[in-house]
Amino acid sequence: MRRLLLPLPLPCLLLPPLLLLLPAEVRCTIACTEDCSPENVTAETRTSSNDNLSVNSTSGNKTYGGGKSSGDVSLSDGAISDWNNVTQPSMVFDLKAEYVGVTSVNLTWQNDTASSVYKYRIEVVNGTSVRNLTSYVTKAEITELIPGTLYNFTVFAITNNGETEGEGVSISLYTKSSPVLDLKAEYVGVTSVNLTWVVNDTASSSYTYRIEVVNDTSVWNLMSNVTEVKITELLPGTMYNFKVFARPVNNMSEEEGLSISLYTKPSAVLNLKAEYVGKNSVKLTWAVSDAASNSYTYRIEVVNGTSFWNLTSNVTEVEITELIPGTLYNFTVFAVVADGLTEGEGLSVRWYTKPSAVLNLKAEYVGKNSVKLTWAVSDAASNSYTYRIEVVNDTSVWNLTSNVTEVEITELIPGTMYNFTVFAITNSGETEGEGVSICLYTGACEHEY
Repeated sequence: MRRLLLPLPLPCLLLPPLLLLLPAEVRCTIACTEDCSPENVTAETRTSSNDNLSVNSTSGNKTYGGGKSSGDVSLSDGAISDWNNVTQPSMVFDLKAEYVGVTSVNLTWQNDTASSVYKYRIEVVNGTSVRNLTSYVTKAEITELIPGTLYNFTVFAITNNGETEGEGVSISLYTKSSPVLDLKAEYVGVTSVNLTWVVNDTASSSYTYRIEVVNDTSVWNLMSNVTEVKITELLPGTMYNFKVFARPVNNMSEEEGLSISLYTKPSAVLNLKAEYVGKNSVKLTWAVSDAASNSYTYRIEVVNGTSFWNLTSNVTEVEITELIPGTLYNFTVFAVVADGLTEGEGLSVRWYTKPSAVLNLKAEYVGKNSVKLTWAVSDAASNSYTYRIEVVNDTSVWNLTSNVTEVEITELIPGTMYNFTVFAITNSGETEGEGVSICLYTGACEHEY
């Protein structure tokens, strides 16, 4: 066989430019104008047609010249690889989450200049399921996700014919957890608050919770692994805002928190005492030690055996009027914060009002050594009264007691001036009314009046 180095015939020149660049050996058999019938003329290092070539095959057949000549074309492995590299889409890059929500994620990415002819497959994977979405632009909103769950998103570029797909690029992230529900204070104290809440996410067993504590002067955070928390070291009578955030396992994807605002209770008042006790009125005073007390008001609860009522004071004292003489009252003072609802523990004091002065004191009998006195009372509470009778002359003073509205005073000195004063005393024996007096001489003889 005679090997000639000839220009390629027209059919071989029709091979696509791409194959002309491939490092393949091409053998073309052509019609001869000379006497070459017994000879095969092979053109070496030339280009070939791929009319009947598959990208995935290493050989093909080309017929040309009206069927006058045909030849086999073989492609090396390097040629096939180069072909595949040319047609496979580039990997996407700069894949990121523009938005992460409770049940949705917005992804964006970039691609090469040929991306206008691409579409994209987005593979969505969590621990229990896999699904695919398609996008014709370099972004995708992925919805119907599970709150607080880890997802892996992989984006593949695909040629428009849908047959060739590039290598995927992935991003993993947690969806945000749902906001907590039913946040409430189970207990509010002077320096502590107990909060509880609920969550309804299926992934909530792995959640932790951040509790943000805010007052006018400071902010701090606590963590809890359960749906409750006790917050301590608070200031009495102070407004706090408590906000609870649910956090998935990554401790990053927080949804908007749920808030509750409330006052801690004020401290109990101190040193409650009666500055004045009258028959119809009592004046009380007290003290407070809380830093927030300049905004406090005070509720004074007034109770006797048959009724109760409340008074309010903006200062640490109160005068309570229209009381019943000689009656036991219980006075309880509560500090109340600015909301008008939250009040501290009450401090109480019990006092009897003074009895009224006795009426119509007179001597029923005056003798040499004795005097009989009588009187009257008008108070409703007088059935529980006792009476102190003070006996005074120029040289001595002594007292007698009676449970009724009369008394006989004996062992007096004949012909001597005495002053007798009668005081009504309440049941406690501690509170007595104003005294009423009568002066008279014992006589040398006995007298009836």
